[in-house]
Formats: sequence, C-alpha cells, structure tokens
Amino acid sequence: MKTNKVIKLKRKRIRKINPLWIIAGLLAAILIAVLVILVRGGAEGIAETGSVTVDVDYNAVIVRKEKVITSEAFDLADYFAEEGAWVEPDTKIMQIYRRGYSEEQAAALMRKHAEIYDEQLALLGETRDKTIRGYNELTALLEENIAEELMAGNSAEVRRQEAELLDALASRTDYLRKNLQETETLRALYSQADALAEVVDTQKHVLYSQESGFVSFYFDDYENALNADKLSILTSDLVSSVIKGKGSAAWTTASDTSAYRLVGGDEWYCVFLTGADEALRCVGGRSYSIAAKGHGTYTAVALEPIVNGKKVVNILKVEGAPTEFLNTRCIELTVRFDASDICVNKKAIQFEDGVPYIELLLSDGKYCIFVNVLSADDKRAVINVREDQDMPIAVGVRYWIP
Repeated sequence: MKTNKVIKLKRKRIRKINPLWIIAGLLAAILIAVLVILVRGGAEGIAETGSVTVDVDYNAVIVRKEKVITSEAFDLADYFAEEGAWVEPDTKIMQIYRRGYSEEQAAALMRKHAEIYDEQLALLGETRDKTIRGYNELTALLEENIAEELMAGNSAEVRRQEAELLDALASRTDYLRKNLQETETLRALYSQADALAEVVDTQKHVLYSQESGFVSFYFDDYENALNADKLSILTSDLVSSVIKGKGSAAWTTASDTSAYRLVGGDEWYCVFLTGADEALRCVGGRSYSIAAKGHGTYTAVALEPIVNGKKVVNILKVEGAPTEFLNTRCIELTVRFDASDICVNKKAIQFEDGVPYIELLLSDGKYCIFVNVLSADDKRAVINVREDQDMPIAVGVRYWIP
C-alpha cells in the first residue's frame, strides 16, 4: 500500500520596501540632474511660436532736419515771420541791428522826416491826395500801436513798429519829393535825411529766407550735432548728455552768429538709449507705435540701431511735419513692442559686441545664430534670424539656456 507523502512548501516571505527609500531615490535622481545642469552650465529649451506685447518708457531726444541761418553779430532784432510759420523762399524773416546800433539815430531820422513833411505841406497847401492821406493814416495807426506797446512794456514790438513807422515816413517823404518843386530849404533837409538814413541803414540788415521750411527763432546749441544729416554718427555720450541737461531752448534776442532756423517739414526722429546687454531694442526697418507724453501717438519706423560702447542708440523715424516739436528737444517716450514669431526663454539671449544671439543644439553640435529681438517680457523673447545669417530657427529646435 502506497503512502502519499505530503510535501510542505515553504512560503517565501515578501519584504516590503520602505517608502522612505523611494523618496530618497527620487531626491537622489533630482540631485544628479541638478548637478549635471550645473556642470554643463545651463539647460535646454525648445523653440515654439508665441506673442509678446509690452510698452516700455524711455527718455528720448528729438532730431530734426533743420538748417541754422547765420548772420553777423547783432544785439537787437525785429521779427517779421511768426514763430513756427511755414515760409517760402524770399520771405522777409527778420531785421537785425548790428552791434553799435543807436536808437537815437533812428529817432533823429524820424524827426527829420516830420520836419521835411511840415516844409512840404507849406508848399503844397491843403491837399486831397489819396496817397498822402493813406500815408498819414498809416503813420497815425503805427504811432497809436507804439504807444500801446510802450504801455504794455513790449520793447521788441515797439522796435518793430518803429521800424515800420520809419519806412512809412520815408515813403511819404519820397512821394512828395518826386511831386514837389525842390527849394533850398527842402534840398538841405533832404541832404540831412539822406545822411542820417545812410547811418541807420548800415546798422540794420534784413534777412530773407533762401528756401522753404518752418521758421523758428529758438536755439538750444544742439542744432548741428543733433541734425538728421548726422544720425549715422550719433554717440551714446551725446544723447545721454542732452537727456541729462534736458535740452531747453531759448529765443534768440542777440547772437554772434545764429539768426533763425528753417526746419524741414517731411520727417523727424526720436532717439533713445538701451543697454548693449539688453535684449529689447529697436530692429531696423520695423514699425512701432510710439507715444510722446503731452503730445500724441505716432507710427515710426526704426533705423538700424547703433551699438556704441555699453549702449545702443535706437533711432525711430516719424513721417510728417514736426510742428509740435520745433522747439522741443527732450521728451518722455513710450514704445510698444508687439510681435508674434519664434519664442524662446529670454535667458537664452546672449550678446557678442552688443549683438544678440542664441545657441542652437543640433545633432552635430552647438551653433551660434545672431537674432533680432522683436519683443520681450521678463521671461520670454520673440525673435527672428538676422538677414546676414544662413541658418533658420524652426519650431521644435532645441536651444541652450546658459
């Protein structure tokens, strides 16, 4: 009889894994990953599409197409063109009084014309000549205006009106001189008036515009250095010094050389500085919406920025007449950077001689590609490849974040 043996199998004991060991392993893995990143000096990113819109405030300077009209030194001037007016060639702009000019000589000439008129009337008798009556009405009006301006303390306007009065008196004298028989007394008076007029005329000089433009009598001493024809050689030091000094303009009442300015009416420029290591800057040929505090909003096109030492000189061109900025040099400017394109981590933007670039991680190594930063906020930058680069940046490409 067979006996069935019962074999007892030993149950294998399953050991439980302590959860603390799992946590420790994960922490170790994370630590190793961090150490790898630290050793390599950065991380990787993947290019994607994105949009960024930011408004950034800058202190900016205004640059105009303008021409300084010079003259000989003068201490006084009469202004015939209004400040900011558009003038055509041969427009009477101003009359300067050369240094050494004496108002007493002009007053003496006026008195001499009055003396001549009294003598002419004695010969003429009562007259209904319309031309004479017109001269008399004009001189009476000018004398009334001069009295009012004297009461108001407006010395510049008094001098201008007196110049017009002197012209009117001289015209009346000449008119009657041609139509009256000359006497010995008149001949002597005419000779005296001619001598005085010669002295007065040598002390005055009338300036006429040689070309068209907006006329201005304000100067801030930056008209030549900050002119549109010198945009390509602007330096950050010059722009910075103007901003710090606020570039205030003053009316020219006396000068060794400068008389007035003619400002072109088709364009003007805003210039501001950014750091050479700042990603956000203007891109040449790109349009921007800008707002000048206290003035208005405009559309501007960027010229190629100039890297100058530790700064970048940004230049925005605005089409149209600079009528609001004829005498303004410094403004508070807001520039809107709005772009949609390849988007990367802002920390990926690096610089070489002030020009931004990123490093692409391709299968055969790293490649430095110079880029334009179209817009950027604190974390992201929208970029495109500069025209002088021959390698595009596609969505999904890996790049290095140092």
